[in-house]
Amino acid sequence: MSALRSLCVLSVLSALAAGCYQGVDGSEPAAAGTESGDVTAGSSGGADTEPGGGDDAGSIDGCEGTCAGEAPMQLMRRSQVIGVIRQAFGAAADEVPFNLVPADASSGLFPANYLPADATRVEAYHSFAERAAAELVRAIGCDDELCVEDEVRRVLPILFKREAIEEDVQIYLGQMARPQEYDGASWTADDGFGQVLTLALQSPQFLYRIEVGEETDDPAVRRLSGHEMAARLALALWNQSPSAELRALAAEGALDTEEGVADVVRDMLADPRADALAIGFFESYLGIDHFGEHARYLDGAAVAEDYPGLPEVAADMQAETEAFVTHVMRSGSSMRELFAADYSFASEALATYYGLPTGPVNEEGLYRLELSGTPGRAGVLSHGAVVGAHTTIEPYRAAHRGTFLAKNVLCIELPPPPADIVIPDIPVGLPPREAFEQMTDSQTCAGCHNIINPLGFLFENFDAGGRYAEIYPEFDTAVDASGRLPSGDDVEGVAELGAALAENEQAQRCMARRLFEFTLERTPNDRDDAYIDDAYERLLASDLNLGEVVVSLLSSDASRLRVLPQE
Repeated sequence: MSALRSLCVLSVLSALAAGCYQGVDGSEPAAAGTESGDVTAGSSGGADTEPGGGDDAGSIDGCEGTCAGEAPMQLMRRSQVIGVIRQAFGAAADEVPFNLVPADASSGLFPANYLPADATRVEAYHSFAERAAAELVRAIGCDDELCVEDEVRRVLPILFKREAIEEDVQIYLGQMARPQEYDGASWTADDGFGQVLTLALQSPQFLYRIEVGEETDDPAVRRLSGHEMAARLALALWNQSPSAELRALAAEGALDTEEGVADVVRDMLADPRADALAIGFFESYLGIDHFGEHARYLDGAAVAEDYPGLPEVAADMQAETEAFVTHVMRSGSSMRELFAADYSFASEALATYYGLPTGPVNEEGLYRLELSGTPGRAGVLSHGAVVGAHTTIEPYRAAHRGTFLAKNVLCIELPPPPADIVIPDIPVGLPPREAFEQMTDSQTCAGCHNIINPLGFLFENFDAGGRYAEIYPEFDTAVDASGRLPSGDDVEGVAELGAALAENEQAQRCMARRLFEFTLERTPNDRDDAYIDDAYERLLASDLNLGEVVVSLLSSDASRLRVLPQE
């Protein structure tokens, strides 16, 4: 592609970023891996107001105008970029170098790309677009300009997440022409097609979730059009562009009301493509999106010798959790089942590693594991990927696991350790739990560890490789996996933990908050609390159905209205 055309695209992206992007509170989103906007221990995570039905101006009880927080424009998540390209090009996308798609920024636990598209990121999108276009042109194999035109007309509505008007088509077909500065020996249809796709795959219409909205009585509030809602729902639930059927529903006005959106969301959740929501949400919520990167999962690493067989089943552990959460969401979406199910799904190798017998094989080729009567295993928190992702130096694992449970599952905001903290030596000759309690018993440590330790010790039966044991092999003493939730409930081990969390108000409210953050792709602020409260009430009314939480959030004014960031 010509340097001039590249510069034009880069300029448009940068201008859009400067004019439209800022954080919810006027700041940039957190860097990857940081946490913001959490609820302190014991907090409900929501306002005291009861949400009500919105009128045409988006008002709910207790609010003037709309309670929704500011909604910045978004770049698509990395998974959405990949999903839309695969949707548009099918098997032709198999050789696309998706590893070149820039990593997401984050706000708290989840991707949230309301960041300025600085020169480095824009150049990364440009490099990806060039490489992707070359692979797609090769795979599609158009021989003439008529073939190229057919492809452009077919893929633009998918890439742009809306119907492509004739002006769009002609603008891109106009890029087929040989650039004046091109000095090659020949210019073919493939060259022109490559130039068209390179521009399309880095255009703002593709990379951004563009939501201009329609005017309301409040100049600071825009109501998303039906077509904009279709794009929002397809990206949030399927990592895809709206299907032709979904665009038709938008054209018919089916997405113009809260009730209409709710009905469509329920239908979309019942579609297998909604597995993208389950996997994307739970990988971040459970903190396993970077699972398997530690040396103990790598064959040949010295530390892996302490976990015989672990490198061979690391990928199977991730597959277990993905299969389990998609099954839960497909079969009723129960929070109770998520945390307390007496079954799982695993490869034969992983079942052998766990030391569990196998049952019938499911459609994904994984064996059903019946956990009734097995010690300590129940629900997703007992999965090898989850207990393995949150650990540190053996055998003192409670800190990471307690922190994970506090922050991700209970929305407890933990302050960072003091900058001048001195980590005490590990007491010699004591079992791990007793030693760790002594290490963290100082006044400096107690503020956080009084919360962390009783949660982390609940996982004490599991080592860093996901293996279950009832004694500490180094000391030949019984493992003490007793602990306590911030609510004051005494719990013993992960199996009891899961059952307790499913009925725990703080965990339920936190789940509603976390689903808000993921589906709406922003950190909620005080103005959003009413919608999180509404989602929590829907969770209780539906017998802990997580799908109904998603329905509540995506059909709410927090989703259907765009409150413009204020200067």
